[in-house]
Amino acid sequence: MAEKINRTHLTVPQLNTATHLIVGQGIREQKALRKALEDLGIKIGQTKAYELLKLHPAREVDKPADWGDLDKIFKQGVARDHIDALSILSTWIEDKFAPFENERFAPAPTLRNIKWQSYVMSIAPSIMEPLDLFVLGELLSAREMYLEYGDAEYVPMGDVIKATPNMSHLVSYLRYKPFENLRNTKRYMDAINRNAIKSVNHLNEDGSINRQYEGLGLPPHLLVGNDDGEVEVYPTKWATALILWHCLGGQYTSHPDFYFLPSQKFLVGTEGKPLVIGFTRYEHTLTISEKDIELYYESYWHESEQEGECQCIKCTDKQFWDK
Repeated sequence: MAEKINRTHLTVPQLNTATHLIVGQGIREQKALRKALEDLGIKIGQTKAYELLKLHPAREVDKPADWGDLDKIFKQGVARDHIDALSILSTWIEDKFAPFENERFAPAPTLRNIKWQSYVMSIAPSIMEPLDLFVLGELLSAREMYLEYGDAEYVPMGDVIKATPNMSHLVSYLRYKPFENLRNTKRYMDAINRNAIKSVNHLNEDGSINRQYEGLGLPPHLLVGNDDGEVEVYPTKWATALILWHCLGGQYTSHPDFYFLPSQKFLVGTEGKPLVIGFTRYEHTLTISEKDIELYYESYWHESEQEGECQCIKCTDKQFWDK
């Protein structure tokens, strides 16, 4: 059973950020953890760093998956018919994050990541883009980690994939599939409006970003972008997933509807321009471009000057809601 610690001066987003630094980024020294948190505007003492590290013991499920041991992967509840697609997805993720590998951080997906990627493929088989599976897998993995490392009474399910209550908004999103077609979108919005399900919308009523929604503890200035529009963030995979999910950063020229998939948001929000993400303490940058969208369609772009004729994703969406 996990040991409870005194968390009185840390907010939930700050604690979640510590989880990503320790578990996802591999920071397991007190001094390094304090420095990483301080870089993100979170100051803790040596005792608190020790307690946080003790609360986050190294676990097999959060180590890079060994593709030579499929039995261990299957024991996470991963569907056997997903293995081919998941192995290809892993190569895409490893390739994108390879420049940031070091003695602490490994770019390969963990057993936990693969488990939740398989869950997404099971409940929403139309989601096939590596970009989308990566982001949604990170979001679901994070929610499970928050409970597993932060709740002393939470018991991991072992070889069963079972969504936790703090994933309900993501599960509803995958069930209703508003990203597939306009009929699903309307059904999803109707369910939200009658309070039948929780929305994945990350904006407050005044349009400002609710930075606590996905447990984000990063300071706002790191997500605005520098003079070149480049965002400089940390930790690596988690920050990338949040930028793509929430359209954060100075390079998004517009904010697409919240129910789009990350690949759709990227294409619409950046108008096809590459998204460059820099990471604190790294010289290399990560670039997301059209080449990362395997099922890229030219119809994403606005093609007609005649109102009502264009079939791009933005115009068809507007036409639907205008009816």
